Amino acid sequence: CVVINPIICRFCTILFFTAGRMFVSLMSKEEMKDELIKAIGATKEELLTALNSFTAEQINTVPYQNSWTAGQVIDHVLKSGTGAFEVIHAPCEKTTRAFDEKDEPLKNIFLDFSIKMKSPLEILPTASVLQKDQLVSNVQHLFSKMHAASTTLDLAETCTVFDFPGMGSLTRYEWLRFFTYHTQRHTLQLKNILNKLNNTTMKKIEKTLEIHAPATTVSTVLTEDALLRQWYNEFSPGCYAITDWKEGSKIICTDASQGGMVGIIAENKPGKVLDIEFTGNYTKGEEDYTSEMALALKGSHEIYRLDEQNGITTLHVSCDMDEEYYEVMNAAWDKALVIIKRLAEEKG
Repeated sequence: CVVINPIICRFCTILFFTAGRMFVSLMSKEEMKDELIKAIGATKEELLTALNSFTAEQINTVPYQNSWTAGQVIDHVLKSGTGAFEVIHAPCEKTTRAFDEKDEPLKNIFLDFSIKMKSPLEILPTASVLQKDQLVSNVQHLFSKMHAASTTLDLAETCTVFDFPGMGSLTRYEWLRFFTYHTQRHTLQLKNILNKLNNTTMKKIEKTLEIHAPATTVSTVLTEDALLRQWYNEFSPGCYAITDWKEGSKIICTDASQGGMVGIIAENKPGKVLDIEFTGNYTKGEEDYTSEMALALKGSHEIYRLDEQNGITTLHVSCDMDEEYYEVMNAAWDKALVIIKRLAEEKG
């Protein structure tokens, strides 16, 4: 997500060196313009379909810890889109590079669902209760304005009023592409939220264990590769974790079959807490964030809390689990915890 603020700059037009090159470039630009217009329309329909899938009550319901509501996601999209609209309507300048040069990098960033982004303060959503009908109306109005902009403005000009973080100035074409990719990203988030609100099959595994070892030692057993593999093996043969365990880093929990789950390290304070938030599936070595199974997993947590008193650590494990796998995984946790206790007490 980006912060967007309107300022005024200069108008200019794109110049070409020869008539032949000018014709080819304009043809290319027109084809890309048509594709962009279609993308804006398709993005609008997908967003409205997702939005209309929520009940009026669900619009303002928090689906899981530290999540926006569906209404807040839409509010954020509207604020970001409005900012982009203001930028492309400010005076712009002649472009001295390919006007679509940053299209692919923008796509790679915003449609990489393994990346967790933090919204700038300026476009954070409101904390107020939001009305579904008003949100639908606002979405329709914003997309109508964006469609008009894509058909009437010179998309090849560069908007110097605001530098996109890490990329510098974007052309109008690239800003409109950003708008579609950013909206598509949050449309998937809406689907995740709806799935979570409608999913009644999740149960929580809760385990508490007393370990005669310091909390930092227990944390080592939970994260050190050679030790983790020993108790992870209770869940699936050859199971291990790929991560650096830093807060915000990706984690892939996989096994010998290259199947498992993808998530992020939401919190890691050795000796205190380790919180893994799952974001998708890992199937045959590929990350999956969009399948029905991946969406069901999105937002679930595996949390380890440690409390040390007089050299004895109480480990509490909390794990969100689909009801279908609850009994099997509950039994696996019992076995894994026995190994965690043994390994920690052996290390002292």
